[in-house]
Amino acid sequence: MSRKRRPEPIQHQANQQHDSKYSCEDDADKHQQPHTRVPHQAEPEVSHFTWKDVSESPDDCGSIAATCFQGGGIFLVDCCLYSKISYLYNNYYFKNSYSASDRKHVWRRLRMQTFALSRSSGEGTPDVAGFFDPRTFSVQYVVSDPATKQCAIIDPVLDFDEKSGATATFNADALLEYVAKQALTVEWILDTHPHADHFSAAQYLKEQTGAPTAIGQYVTQVQALWKEIYHWPEMPTDGRQWDTLFTEGDTFHIGELKVGVLHSPGHTLASITYLIGDTAFVHDTLFQPDFGTARADFPGGSAKALWDSIQQILALPDNTRLFTGHDYMPNGREPNWQSSVAEQRANNPHLAGKNEQDYIALRHQRDSELPMPKLILHALQVNTRGGRLPEPEANGKRYLKIPLDALEGAAWD
Repeated sequence: MSRKRRPEPIQHQANQQHDSKYSCEDDADKHQQPHTRVPHQAEPEVSHFTWKDVSESPDDCGSIAATCFQGGGIFLVDCCLYSKISYLYNNYYFKNSYSASDRKHVWRRLRMQTFALSRSSGEGTPDVAGFFDPRTFSVQYVVSDPATKQCAIIDPVLDFDEKSGATATFNADALLEYVAKQALTVEWILDTHPHADHFSAAQYLKEQTGAPTAIGQYVTQVQALWKEIYHWPEMPTDGRQWDTLFTEGDTFHIGELKVGVLHSPGHTLASITYLIGDTAFVHDTLFQPDFGTARADFPGGSAKALWDSIQQILALPDNTRLFTGHDYMPNGREPNWQSSVAEQRANNPHLAGKNEQDYIALRHQRDSELPMPKLILHALQVNTRGGRLPEPEANGKRYLKIPLDALEGAAWD
């Protein structure tokens, strides 16, 4: 079954105006996760889409929403992120229920920031383009060397709709279009760990770019765990699904930028942190300072190991730019995925004023109240195989295997 690719962008000929303030939003409510519009805050040359001129009034939301839904509900934004906005389509466009409160709700969704560019701070430091996926609250990165235009893609998302079973490459293609617009060359496709809440697009991007894939060496332990859960006696568990397996202390290069590797277990056995100049890609260890830290109750997880990994990250220089793997937008704020070591030490509610014992108790209590991610059983059978979907069966269709009664954390527990 072929994955859906992006259509050509909608071009509006009248009243055209580019305004980087326009953005689009996913609701902070995790039960409703539409895809919506994204702004571009990088260089003007990246922008190639012009948006219908609208006033700043929320009362114009009806016309904005109608514009979005042309072309089957898929549109291109400045920074090339395509999104399927089925939630708004079904609830606002078809039903045409534009009350004042509805218009304000749509307007808020259409103004979410889902792209940001963090510039190099000088020689030996990278440009970091972050792409937020509202459906999974995941952040994907294009990390580039300004001197050589070489780059790495970190934690790319392959789109998956669990209700229809459909897969698509909207997110991954957005990364590729950014790479092309910036005249970058992809040197690496990097995973920080096998993700439980989205499919990895690593294999798709390898097919498109020829760049090698990599992950931490302890992915083999994660494979062994999930091989038993999925009852896959034939599954190789030696990490051969990736081109390179990194271990603690390994170094490699993106262009002229030196990259170091920290083993950062706790969330998973295989989690690693990439240190690139003045940046650290900390995946699911630290979240933003106003939210906290990652859970540690997945198979192979450990709150004690996560505490130790976080302390290793917090030992980096205060001004280290930290880039997290998810953002859950507490209190409805805009998505944000960059912080510093100093900000985390001072403000993270799971860490400030806490010792190891406090943290482990807090983590255990919090994890006991969390349901399992809704895609964990879908995603791990793809992500423990390097982002490869199951092979087609005799009828040409692919099938996921969902074990029953496999994990704790049911909605009624």
